[in-house]
Amino acid sequence: MRMEFLEPFFNGQYMPHGHCYLWHPGILWTNVISDLVIALTYFSIPIALIYIVNARKDIQFRGIFFLFSGFILFCGITHLFSIYTIWHGVYGVHGVIKAMTAVISLLTAVVLFKSIESVKKIPSVEDLQNAVFKASNEKMKRNELEIKRKADALFKITTELLPTGLLVVDQNKKIILANKALADMFEYSSDELKNESLNKLLIDSVSPIHDSLVDSFLESAQKDHARAFGRFVNGKTKTGKVISIQISLSNHDVQGEKLAFASIYNESQMMENKSLESMSCNRIKRAISATKMGIWEWDLKTNDVWYSPKLLTLIGQAEDSPPRLELWRSHIHPDDIELIDSRLKAHFEKKQKYDVIYRGVTESGKFEWMRACGDTIFDNDDKPILMSGTLTNINEIKLLEKKLENKTRFLNEVLERSLTGLYIFNLDTMNITFVNHEYTRLTGYSKADLVKIQGSDGLMTLFHPDDRLLVELHIKEVFHNKMDTGVTTEYRFKHQQGHWIWCYSRDSIYSFDENGKPKEMLGAFFDITALKEREQEIKTLAVNFLTTFEQAAVGIAHATLEGKFIKVNSKLCEILGYTKGELLELSYSDITHERDMTESWNQHKLLAAGAIKHYIAEQRFITKSRGYIWARLTVALVNNPRSDDSHFISVIEDISHKKKIELQLAESNSALERFAYSASHDLQEPLRKISAFAGSLQSSLAPQLVDNADARFQLDRISDAAQRMSEMINQLLELSRYSRNNAKKSNFRLAEIVAQVSDDLSTIIEQNQVTINVINDGNIFVESSSFQQVLRNLILNSINYKDRNRQLVVNFNLSIEPSSTRISVADNGIGFDSENNKKIFEPFRRLVGKESPGYGMGLAICRQIILAHDGKIWAKGVKDKGVEIIIEIPKD
Repeated sequence: MRMEFLEPFFNGQYMPHGHCYLWHPGILWTNVISDLVIALTYFSIPIALIYIVNARKDIQFRGIFFLFSGFILFCGITHLFSIYTIWHGVYGVHGVIKAMTAVISLLTAVVLFKSIESVKKIPSVEDLQNAVFKASNEKMKRNELEIKRKADALFKITTELLPTGLLVVDQNKKIILANKALADMFEYSSDELKNESLNKLLIDSVSPIHDSLVDSFLESAQKDHARAFGRFVNGKTKTGKVISIQISLSNHDVQGEKLAFASIYNESQMMENKSLESMSCNRIKRAISATKMGIWEWDLKTNDVWYSPKLLTLIGQAEDSPPRLELWRSHIHPDDIELIDSRLKAHFEKKQKYDVIYRGVTESGKFEWMRACGDTIFDNDDKPILMSGTLTNINEIKLLEKKLENKTRFLNEVLERSLTGLYIFNLDTMNITFVNHEYTRLTGYSKADLVKIQGSDGLMTLFHPDDRLLVELHIKEVFHNKMDTGVTTEYRFKHQQGHWIWCYSRDSIYSFDENGKPKEMLGAFFDITALKEREQEIKTLAVNFLTTFEQAAVGIAHATLEGKFIKVNSKLCEILGYTKGELLELSYSDITHERDMTESWNQHKLLAAGAIKHYIAEQRFITKSRGYIWARLTVALVNNPRSDDSHFISVIEDISHKKKIELQLAESNSALERFAYSASHDLQEPLRKISAFAGSLQSSLAPQLVDNADARFQLDRISDAAQRMSEMINQLLELSRYSRNNAKKSNFRLAEIVAQVSDDLSTIIEQNQVTINVINDGNIFVESSSFQQVLRNLILNSINYKDRNRQLVVNFNLSIEPSSTRISVADNGIGFDSENNKKIFEPFRRLVGKESPGYGMGLAICRQIILAHDGKIWAKGVKDKGVEIIIEIPKD
């Protein structure tokens, strides 16, 4: 049992901790390196503590130090094991180590709290210091007078023993102290120099400059003054001998009087101290070389300059180039010389700060941006004496500034050209502090307009009264929002012209104050007035639609793609005899007549597949009483590919009465057609007898008719009239035949039928020199013999009405429409007025006189044949230009 309890602690099959990081390299190695450094640090601290305890045997509470060492050591082990669990899920062992750490942590805390009172009794450093101070205070008082007495004697002895010349000068540049080394250096005694002018020790040309430097030094209490670091000058001895000396000054306030202390070395002493000075110089050189700045000094009295090696390289010169002022000026861009000179002049005359940025040639040979800074020492007459400073290459900074400037300009352009209104709202003052151009365009308010409103009525007056509470709550929500996406809202805002606009706004915190409290809110908004108006229109349309849907004079239904009804109107319920609830339980298949079912579902499939946009059909629907009605059905598909709410919309019009009339009319037409056929057939027999008897009479009376022209003419008229009547009856018979027969259609190529017709009419085509072209060929779904008759009639019609002044051309052109095939037959004949476009298809209608043969039945027969094909035929005539006959028949 115990082993089963411990087994999970040593099971390594748990998911490694790295899965929590998604094995992201950045997160994983940040944790690994951090834990490793913490662990190594924790391991080093116990070593240091144990070393201290062993080194200081007098330390009390040694046990606490060892407990702390153990506690810190185990903390380091837990961090080290955290690295191991990233790849190996041994969390049980990890938990054991943490438990051990917890035990030693608790033990350390318990021991530490028990030792608090004992630790509090240990004297503090201040207590020990006070005790020592009290014991030594009396002793110090006793020794104070003795020390002061000895100090005066010691100072005098020290100054005399110094190998360096020591000189103390008051504010009037009078020597108040000179030690023996100094007196010997200038061949004087100490008493001879006392109260003498400092200039007594300098050559005449140096005295005025040195006076100004000493005055400047005494006025400044700064230890880093230029004179504090030493200056080389030429001095003169009592005998007039010129010696080279180095003077270093320091400034001290002695009993309220400023004194200058000078250390003076001659040439021999400078040589002795050369090794010590070289160490200091090397440090300074290394420090100067380590910086990216060049250092320079300019003696304005002599015009001598000193440049650091780094400065020489900055201005494109070799490090060992002789320092000359012109070296620096020659590297300045010609356009910036005037700027440099004006800044120097302002610095010397008005003591303005010398800090100038200019372009200069660098070691790359190109002009780059430089920054020169400097300061000057002035004499008592405010004349510049010595100037020193630094030179820095800031080209990278200037380039970054340029990039920042470009990005800032780009951001400003984006803000100003944005199609979104942008503004910044101060949450402390509740005022708008920034608006872009689009904000002004959308609302009519500029920043100046808003400032005026803020100072008078307040910005809240611009929001619609019904929306002000919403806006206040919105601002509070933005204030407390922790998400980066911002908070959105809609409200009405008063336009500058007085009307209200709808705004869709997204706002988020833009900046925070020093305490981390939200300070400014950035907002972006669109004018959605048009959308709101459209939304209202849609709502109105929805109401109107529902009203129209319910009050429509025809049945309307919505159904799923499977045919299940999802919405029906009252008229449909009235037509079919069902209630709405009953119809919504049914589908199309439940109310469609079985004879119309196949065709109906075929059409639905075509709609669902997108092959057709809608279809119209006449079909039978079963009513609740199990009878049926005829209806004109119009069906369209509402297709929404982004959702599953695609459905059919059906309009169902009850045409039972119409179908009854059509049936009666069809029966009447059928009877009429039978009568016409029978009458036409029966009329042929009398006409044949008239023609036969007229011919027999003409043969019998031939001798008598030779001299009787009137009788001959009358007999010819009887024969011609009988012949014409026979042909007209044949035309009527043909028209009747095409009315009665259903065309049996198949697929044919248009060019094939045109070729067959052209071959049948080859003789007349050649006699009239007719050119027939098939411009565009394709399949047509027709009854071959009857359609050949249509094309034959059209070609003969073109020949009969051709223009005698030009060769006749007949062009056949086929085009494919979505649900039909269109055939155009165009010629360049005499044409006719467009007002006769429909008249030419009427039987026995002729638009010309008897000079052209025919009875006016050709196009009527063509129309009847096309109607038998369930098609349409119409004409477009242009006087003296020609005629285009257009035939449209269904596809296969």
